[in-house]
Amino acid sequence: MEGKLGEEPLNEVTVVHYDPYINYDNFSSVPICRVESWNNKTTKSFPFYDLYRYFADKKVTGSEGLSDGQLRLLTAFLYEGYIVVTHTAQNPKGVGKGVYCFYYDCNRNELPGTRFQSFVFPMTAVHCPRREGAQYVSLGFEKELSPKEEPIPLLNRMFEYPPHEVGVCVGQIYGDEKKWLEIIEYVEHHKLMGANMFYFTILEMDGYTKRTIEDYQRLGQIEATFVNIEYEKINWLFHMIQVHKKYDDPEKYISTNDTRSSLSFYRNNLTTTHRWGAFKSLFQPAKTHAIHFHWTIRQHEGCRVKTAKRQEGYIRHYRTTASSSLAGSWISIFKPYNITQMDPEFSRKLEERVIRKVEYLYKLHPVFCESIDEKIRTHFPKDLHCVNSTVIL
Repeated sequence: MEGKLGEEPLNEVTVVHYDPYINYDNFSSVPICRVESWNNKTTKSFPFYDLYRYFADKKVTGSEGLSDGQLRLLTAFLYEGYIVVTHTAQNPKGVGKGVYCFYYDCNRNELPGTRFQSFVFPMTAVHCPRREGAQYVSLGFEKELSPKEEPIPLLNRMFEYPPHEVGVCVGQIYGDEKKWLEIIEYVEHHKLMGANMFYFTILEMDGYTKRTIEDYQRLGQIEATFVNIEYEKINWLFHMIQVHKKYDDPEKYISTNDTRSSLSFYRNNLTTTHRWGAFKSLFQPAKTHAIHFHWTIRQHEGCRVKTAKRQEGYIRHYRTTASSSLAGSWISIFKPYNITQMDPEFSRKLEERVIRKVEYLYKLHPVFCESIDEKIRTHFPKDLHCVNSTVIL
């Protein structure tokens, strides 16, 4: 405590209250880890171990990737009989490489005697058995050494019934371009088609676009994984981390009319004939061993793979015509072209949804002085940073 100016400071007094009825020896700064019923399970291995070992030896997952990729942990999913840890090392040569699973309790202390030797398969995933009481996991290449990667939490993916009828794996978001309008159009389009959950993997994103992601997360319609990797510049090869291409979206919201004229389904209508070279897949994750970004690579026994006829359904695949883009020469190859549009009623509903969402997030206005109590305005005349509504054009 301090006295008046020029006086000696008063002595500071600290009072400690001691309760004789409390056993202070029982207090600990380290929380006690309690094992809940869903986490009371240990398995010796994981399903399809021998099959995945065979797939890994045959390098089933393809060649797209970077041979010097660092193993950085993304997400750890907990299922009934196993755990899957995803990572960023898109190294085709690393498929099949031995790796150890490490398990930790709620205080991030390793559970003694629980390490397990597994291997990389598919290219950006490692399967691990379950361990009772484990709440965090990590991966490492040396059994006797602690892993370099800090442990990450397990996400419980055990459901009695599928939580979502149709989920959409959006793919990687990267680059410096603003994607706020593209993302809103993409999400609202698929919601009209019946999708109710979207999985985003984000490597690079500006703050203006991120506002869109955060709002969909608030609504429980997006699950986003933000990825930190070691590369200065990112390219399309990062498709394989978790299964877009970039468009020239407006930098910022200007007006409703500008937004309407920027919608891709109105702007892009030069259409090629039906192509079979770039499939998109609909599949049950629980019945699929490995996927590519165009199709499933291996399915569970008894699964039937069917190619939909164009009369049953098709994908409008928007591509940039810039010669510097991925496969940018397609404009001179895939002829002839026709002008096509989506169903008018569907387009109307989609436009309505997109405009409503855009205006909710980006149609902003300053703080008007008239909305602030007069007493506060009088007391803080220069600190409110407000404007008079009468001067707004």
